[in-house]
Amino acid sequence: MSNVVEVQEKQGEMPLLQSLEGGKVLLFPKLDFDLIEEEKELVTPKILAGNRKNISFNPRTKELKGAACSAIRESLLKVMLARYSQFAFKLVSEVFGSQSPYVKYEKVSFRPAEIATRESDSTKKDDKKLHVDAFPSNPTQGSRILRVFTNINPSNKPRIWKIGEPFSKVALRFMPTISAPLPLASFLLHQMHITKSRRTPYDHYMLRLHDRMKESSEYQESVEAELFAFQPGATWIVFTDQVSHAVLSGQHVLEQTFSVSNEGLAYKATSPCSILEGLVGKKLI
Repeated sequence: MSNVVEVQEKQGEMPLLQSLEGGKVLLFPKLDFDLIEEEKELVTPKILAGNRKNISFNPRTKELKGAACSAIRESLLKVMLARYSQFAFKLVSEVFGSQSPYVKYEKVSFRPAEIATRESDSTKKDDKKLHVDAFPSNPTQGSRILRVFTNINPSNKPRIWKIGEPFSKVALRFMPTISAPLPLASFLLHQMHITKSRRTPYDHYMLRLHDRMKESSEYQESVEAELFAFQPGATWIVFTDQVSHAVLSGQHVLEQTFSVSNEGLAYKATSPCSILEGLVGKKLI
């Protein structure tokens, strides 16, 4: 059974939301983001600064990071990414329906680099390995990580993902190897400005799961997984803190991150937090 649910037409918010919160990827195969003529010049890896793998834009502060280009191109990038942010939010709002007030904008990014040839200086940072998302310096404190992607590759090349086993199986496999957070660790990490806010026990376990998955070569080689090609012109939505995924190849993708508060979930029992709380036998947020 595929981990990707293809959406050809509107199916009503609750069936889509149930699939999304249940750990499926929602694929809209013909939902493209149209670039204006001037923006097509931006679709090149040469626009990246140094060793950056993507360009990020904060829709709230209007801050752009990771670009190496003229002021005119920076302005074009900001406009393009702001438009994509609105495009992504409109789609998410249609899927979440009455739950959409709980969806909050985070950063939007443009990823023009070819990931297949990108070297990583750390196993933990290698997105070509199966993982679930967790933020080391920016704890979610129980909020979910929701992402919208659109492949805008002008050379008709797909974005290849590997999608692994359900989160419940990941948790059962690795949680016995993870120790509980140390007393005062969260406080000290925040006081030393290593984290932007206090890590909850949930953040601790999610980060350790992320690391254990990437660090286990035996797991990476043996776990059952599905390869899927996201074609140019396609858009997909996924809870990346729940869906085990790796990005094997592809270039020129737009991405908008949202956070979804725990209160905004329609199917809380399938969330990573609920699954982990069931395993440890106590509240984690």
